[in-house]
Amino acid sequence: MTELHIGIDISKDHLDVHRLPGDERRRFDNSKAGHKALILWIGETPARVIYEPTGRYHRALEKALAAAGMPIAKVNPR
Repeated sequence: MTELHIGIDISKDHLDVHRLPGDERRRFDNSKAGHKALILWIGETPARVIYEPTGRYHRALEKALAAAGMPIAKVNPR
């Protein structure tokens, strides 16, 4: 079985999300409602959710993903 991976590009207003395998892309608001919609869209627990820290813009998302039991990986953009 192929593992599910989620990559998120975080900005002040939006979360641009890419799911592999399947090459699916979606945009969610970077808000509490958007975080809930993203977690529902992810569905099954992925192998990992990868994102880069963006100062204060990633913090609420990080908390929501952790509370949902998602395996998160914050990576250095360099």
